[in-house]
Amino acid sequence: MTIETETGFIPREEFDRERRAREAAEAELEARTSALREAEERLLREREALRAALAETETARARETAALEAQSILARALEALSGRTGASEAMQALLDTLREAYGCTDACYLQAHGGGGVRVAAAARRDRAGTDLPLPPVTLCRARRMAGLAPAAGDAPLPEGFAGLSTVLIVPLGLHEETAGALLLCGAERAPFTAADLRLMERVAAIAVQTLTALREARRHALLVALIEGRAVEETDGVLDAPLEAVHRAFRRLTDIQGEVVGILGSLLDAAPDGIDAALDRALARLGRAIGADRVRLLRLAPGEMAVQAAHLWCADGVAADDAGVAQGLAAWHARLAAEEDVLIPDAAALPDDSPDRAALAAAGTRALLAVPMRQDGVLRGVLCCEVVQAPRSFLPGEVHLIRSVAKVADSLLARREAEAAAAAAHAETAAERARLESVLEAMPDLVVELDREGRFVTWYSGTVTVPDEIGAAFADQTLEAMLPPELAAEARAVLAEIDAGGTPEPRDFALDVTGEGARRWQLSASANGAAGYLFVLRDVTEAHEQTARIAELSEIAQRTSNLVVISDAARRITWVNRAFEETSGWSLEEVKGRSAGSFLQSEETDPETVAHLRAALDAGEAVQAEILNRAKDGRPYWIWLDIQPLRGADGTLEGFMAVETDVTERRAQSDALRRAAEDAAQARATLEAAVEALQDGFVLFDADDRLVICNERYRQIYPRSAPAIVPGATFEEILRYGLARGEYAEAAGREEAWLAERLERHRASESEIEQELADGRWLRIFEKATPDGGRVGLRVDVTALKLAEKRAQADRAAAMEASQDGMAITDAEGRFLYMNRAHLELFGYESETEVIGKSWRMLYPPAAAAWIETHAMPEIARTGRWTGEIEGVARDGTPVDQEVSLALKSDGGLVCTTRDMRPRRREASERARLHEELQLARRREVVGQMAAGLAHDFNNLLAAISGSAFLIQDTAPGTVAEEAARRIEAATQGAGDLVKRLLTLGRGEAARERIDLCTHLREAADLIRAGLRAPARLALELPDAPVEVEADPTDILQLVLNLGINARDALGDGAGEITIALDPADSADLSGPFALGRPDPARRYCRITVSDTGVGMTPETAARVFEPYATSKGADGSGLGLAIVSSVVAAAGGAIRLDSRVGEGTTFAVLWPVTPAAADTAPESGTGRLDGRAVLLVDDQQDVLDGIASFLEAAGAEVAPSDQPQDILDALEEDPGGFDLLITDFDMPDMDGAALARAARERAPGLPVVLVTALADLPGRHDGLFDAVLGKPVQREALVAAAETAILKTEDRGASSCAS
Repeated sequence: MTIETETGFIPREEFDRERRAREAAEAELEARTSALREAEERLLREREALRAALAETETARARETAALEAQSILARALEALSGRTGASEAMQALLDTLREAYGCTDACYLQAHGGGGVRVAAAARRDRAGTDLPLPPVTLCRARRMAGLAPAAGDAPLPEGFAGLSTVLIVPLGLHEETAGALLLCGAERAPFTAADLRLMERVAAIAVQTLTALREARRHALLVALIEGRAVEETDGVLDAPLEAVHRAFRRLTDIQGEVVGILGSLLDAAPDGIDAALDRALARLGRAIGADRVRLLRLAPGEMAVQAAHLWCADGVAADDAGVAQGLAAWHARLAAEEDVLIPDAAALPDDSPDRAALAAAGTRALLAVPMRQDGVLRGVLCCEVVQAPRSFLPGEVHLIRSVAKVADSLLARREAEAAAAAAHAETAAERARLESVLEAMPDLVVELDREGRFVTWYSGTVTVPDEIGAAFADQTLEAMLPPELAAEARAVLAEIDAGGTPEPRDFALDVTGEGARRWQLSASANGAAGYLFVLRDVTEAHEQTARIAELSEIAQRTSNLVVISDAARRITWVNRAFEETSGWSLEEVKGRSAGSFLQSEETDPETVAHLRAALDAGEAVQAEILNRAKDGRPYWIWLDIQPLRGADGTLEGFMAVETDVTERRAQSDALRRAAEDAAQARATLEAAVEALQDGFVLFDADDRLVICNERYRQIYPRSAPAIVPGATFEEILRYGLARGEYAEAAGREEAWLAERLERHRASESEIEQELADGRWLRIFEKATPDGGRVGLRVDVTALKLAEKRAQADRAAAMEASQDGMAITDAEGRFLYMNRAHLELFGYESETEVIGKSWRMLYPPAAAAWIETHAMPEIARTGRWTGEIEGVARDGTPVDQEVSLALKSDGGLVCTTRDMRPRRREASERARLHEELQLARRREVVGQMAAGLAHDFNNLLAAISGSAFLIQDTAPGTVAEEAARRIEAATQGAGDLVKRLLTLGRGEAARERIDLCTHLREAADLIRAGLRAPARLALELPDAPVEVEADPTDILQLVLNLGINARDALGDGAGEITIALDPADSADLSGPFALGRPDPARRYCRITVSDTGVGMTPETAARVFEPYATSKGADGSGLGLAIVSSVVAAAGGAIRLDSRVGEGTTFAVLWPVTPAAADTAPESGTGRLDGRAVLLVDDQQDVLDGIASFLEAAGAEVAPSDQPQDILDALEEDPGGFDLLITDFDMPDMDGAALARAARERAPGLPVVLVTALADLPGRHDGLFDAVLGKPVQREALVAAAETAILKTEDRGASSCAS
């Protein structure tokens, strides 16, 4: 039995056998397909698990990398801050480091200023320092991240360079004695700063505050030491150091002037009365030179007036003595000077044009002026003027106080001289008055006896009472007890006691033989004789009982006396006055008779208490004496000494009063003058004391006998335990001993006598300066200097704060050493460790300083290394003071320690050792070497690949021609021997094509694509590029915080970035410039082109790798062929393969490159790298393998290839328009843009390549599908998006037709979708 098949009839058994075999094969195929499916699913699950594990590993690696990067930034920041001589230098180094570490646009230090804004105090980009920013100072008080400064500035415009920022980081950095400050990191084209960046910068700011504070304290200490030692220091104008320098200069200037003023005050105080003018002239000269003035003048004014009584003037060499302007200025400044205000004009040129001060100073030719008033008793008595002619001059408050002190002492000298002159005049007047008084007393009827303060008889004024000379001589210089009977002497003493108690003794009567003619009755009246003693007035009252009868005789006597005599009745009405009264008072007896004396003699200026005292005594009928002010008839006041005696009858009845008055007006005037002179002298001394009290430091003056003359209260406050002994007249040694006994001087404890001897020796030196510690912990700096008269003047300056600052600076330095990541140790001169920080201990495996302190440095080195150090390093240290090198130590557990050591010699012979662990550095160098080796290997492979590609291009063109010819033979001679030969030719052509493909793999490693984080590999590449940079070129790396994962071969990424980075480095040359490597997501604008290489797929997601430089740039012609193999702009130094490698890597990954370059400005390469894989390309289901009715444009510069491809298309039914000139194709499209369905083109053609032709064709016929057929073996895939399909030569007919049909159908599908929408 047979079965009919397509090839004929076969037996049934054979048919069943074939059917069973086919079913068995299908079953086996099904089983294998199922097993394959299960294996594929299992493989997918394992791959997903592996991918998850790799993702977790990558995440951990990213965290570790971030931690290492943060630690690196901290280390670099600390390194930048270390080893600096000033805070400003350290701040600048920190800003440069931060800018480089973060790859940002700039790093700045901002400070709030007095205008309510913020200023850039320092910046990594130096040209921005000093820029004002319209930000409120509160912006600097809190750490923050912002998308630019515009939100903080409000509506205010930002300066250039700060307006276009995309991300900023502000971290407060508060320094003592500085306004609010902060660190600012800003970027214009980088990813936003992260919270981790903010936390890291806060740690950097904390370290910076500690280090900068320590540097400022150290600088302050250095300036203080320089000031103490009197040596100059190198000054700086850095923003953080400048305030210290200004304070140093001001304090030094003030200290110099202070010392000079002390000398001036000493010379003025020592001036003799007749040498005051010369002393003032010398003082003005010293003061002018000390303060840098051109003129110093001292004007003595009349009381309450601006008239100059005396003047002293000093002028610098070449400066004229111009008084016109000063006279004009004194009139303008009188009110201010009288109110005890200084006139301070630092710069007359800065005054308004209509200012009277400016006119006055212009008249004198003065630019700057300080005028200090000199006042006495609230009255302006003088002015001290300091003038500068050429330049402005500001006076420190301390300088003004010192100049005031000079003015006060000068005023005191002038006042003392005036007081002494007044006192001399008053003394002369007193002597004259005394002579007149003696004349009056001689003419009086009373016996006046003068006694001294001890009650001794001094002299007699006997008047009309005749006392024999021998009696007067016997009484001279004798006491009352020696010359008077006991009871009378006792009574006299009682009278003196009453006077001393402030009372007025009642008259006493007693009997005594005074004249040698027998005893008579005497009435005693007594009073004080100023400070000299007492006056006894003895009146003979022997004839008192005959008083009434002898009134006429007494009246006559009274008429002749120069004393004023008034007699009144018991009612105190005047009955008689003598001529002296009439002459003195101007009232005649007729005018006053019957009137009370007080009714017309007393005035409103008469003392009411004195009047009351007189009335009380007269009302009691008692004698009374008083000094009282009367007024004459013509209104003239006059003073009288009034002695009123009651007149009694024989029976004791009060009959009236007799007043004897002595005109004491002149004596009173003399007394007032003497009193005023004494008060003026006291005021002068008080002024001097006030000037000394005005000094802020302790001031003391000892005379030539080393006895205290004067000191201020501050001096006593400094030595509180010695204060009771610090009194005028006490010697310096007595004061010291008093303080030693009470523990005043801490440094003298246990060696008091030796300390006393040393202190006295320094005190007696002509000039000395020492420091002294007191018992309460305070420190003084003592300045002492001998005066010309042999005395000593001294100042005590409290320097406790400076001492404490010095200790704090030492503590801060120790803290900085302890915080250092480098090992630090200090040895003594014998090599024994005195100190070792934590880093040094950990490097050698020790836990505590106690394990190494006191031990030799040799314990940390093997014997051979220790011997080498002693024979090689130590001589170098002895010669130069330092040595640096690498040497292996030994840890506590015996393991070797690979380290770099720096040794520095101390002044005491010890060493300062700084050591750094070299093991991390060597691991880093090893890693760099590995990466470099991989790069070189990749380059060698690329060279081989480029050579193979060049050979393949030409060979593929030949194979394409052969393949096309074989197809024509088959088509024209079917069924013949020629057809069979053509088939063999086509098979050989296919084999040759496969051979070409294998040839292209020569030199190329198999791409090991994996899921990687681009950030990690970009960072490695940047480190390699940075290592080859030459200063002052810089590299900035801007990476996002989150990982960017892509499918790629890590070596490809390294090749890509290194080639672009090295080209950028070479473009910078030896000059300054910057390279920026950045990674960020690509947006829609990045995908829009134009592109120098490739074309991104709109359906895929990309990231952007940007490498830019500020180098020389490229011309458009160079940029057009930059990706061609062996094309280079470096001459013999370039291989021309770097960017060809880049193009191969990007093309293989399906990416694209945008190139932007301008001559003189720089170049930017933007690489779009796919993040997501390409979507599967599915051919339309309606593919027929035919092109019937399709109009196809075809272009290839090889005629044989052109004919072969055309035959393929025509055999498939297409209408082909072939040409070997690209311009013919464009002309055809220009004439009929819609007349063609497809364009098939070669790539490498003269005048225009396939990519340029495709772009030009689509401009004329939008949407026209283009298929690329090329012999460039590595081109397929390099122009994704530009071509609808890319085929390599030799092309197979079926593949060509399928690609052409697919391209046409896809274009029609897109057009239909557009119409439907």
